[in-house]
Amino acid sequence: MNDIISLAASFALVALAAGASYALHRSAAVPAALSRKACHIIVSFWVFIMVYGFSSTWARLIGPAVFIVANFLISRSGLGSAIGLGERRLDPGLVTYPFSLLVLSLLYSLGIICSGTAIASVMIMGIGDGAAAIAGRLCGKERKSLAGSIAMAVVSFFVILLSMDTLLSFAFIAAMTVSLVEHITPPGYDNLTVPLASAGLLEAICSL
Repeated sequence: MNDIISLAASFALVALAAGASYALHRSAAVPAALSRKACHIIVSFWVFIMVYGFSSTWARLIGPAVFIVANFLISRSGLGSAIGLGERRLDPGLVTYPFSLLVLSLLYSLGIICSGTAIASVMIMGIGDGAAAIAGRLCGKERKSLAGSIAMAVVSFFVILLSMDTLLSFAFIAAMTVSLVEHITPPGYDNLTVPLASAGLLEAICSL
């Protein structure tokens, strides 16, 4: 029963995120790049359902797997830009985001990463990357920017401290590292490199 309820909550959260993105894009005339980040931020809270709601591996993987396919079709059709989830057709970010959720869910289910690492990695991808995009736009930058990297590092630092029991110095090093990874990764693919780099780095820190 917990898995069914968690699945329903998962799809409801995604529907809420997509609705918020659409509303921002259409009603408030927010650029697609920023309205999509609002969707990313909301969806990142799914990690709490993944960690604390599901009791079986298969159930954790259903949602991400479904949205890998759904988002690919949305991106390929060009619908993503129309509803505020992307700025171009075949936007890789729409697919790499749920793919990362799938990988992290599997790693957590197999006991390869702990709950703190899973939570921090997803929240860094969602909130940290979202903060980077917003900060960059406020500074007039369309793509990667110094302001965005700083925002990413600051948010990641606090996410790590709130999610894990670690030293300030380790949290600082991890935050700076994932911010650098985000900065040098091509747009769309940072949804893949940032959470996976975060997971590997945070697990290494936990083992120290």
